[in-house]
Amino acid sequence: ASISVALGDDDPLVRISAIESLAELGPSADACTRIARLLTGQPPEVIEEAPLALGQLKDKRAIPRLTKMIHGPRAFEAMSFLGDLKATESADALAQVAEAFLKPLLLKAAAATALLRIGDARGAALFRQILQAWRNEARTYCVSVIGELQLHEHVETVIQMLDRPRGAEAKTVVETLHKLAKANERARVVLDGLADHPGVLGALVREVRQRSP
Repeated sequence: ASISVALGDDDPLVRISAIESLAELGPSADACTRIARLLTGQPPEVIEEAPLALGQLKDKRAIPRLTKMIHGPRAFEAMSFLGDLKATESADALAQVAEAFLKPLLLKAAAATALLRIGDARGAALFRQILQAWRNEARTYCVSVIGELQLHEHVETVIQMLDRPRGAEAKTVVETLHKLAKANERARVVLDGLADHPGVLGALVREVRQRSP
């Protein structure tokens, strides 16, 4: 009840805090409806928080506003939720970001990843193009996506990063290979070969395997 009251508070910061609290409590029809009412007729900072909360709650009413947000300061979060929501209606807007010449590579990678998660045919080629960019501040992110989405077509690229990381963090490379190894013999063999290695990579392999169930 107190959260419901806070949603109507005169202070936008109180409303934002209430929105975040509802999102953390998990999805319910009532919570989603209350948050959806704040998508319009509110100060900009409230209108920005409401679709992110709905995205967290897997409510598709967030999609139109999240799509508008992909050119703003919270674009990365917005694109992640559009991927979660399988927002096919946002695919063209996401492709524009992924294909943009002057956008930061990390944003382009997030857009391509959202396309992959949506199932849009453009996603695979755009993701590969961004992954292989020579100067790439997004490479660690791309490697983590390969593990998360089980993109086995990139296993050799990830293996090469053990010797030539080209900006990718070694821990993320090893963690991704560990995830791929559950269904990929090539990744498993490479990790087995590193497991007893005395160097940093061997230590990372042992650490990752020890942490995994």
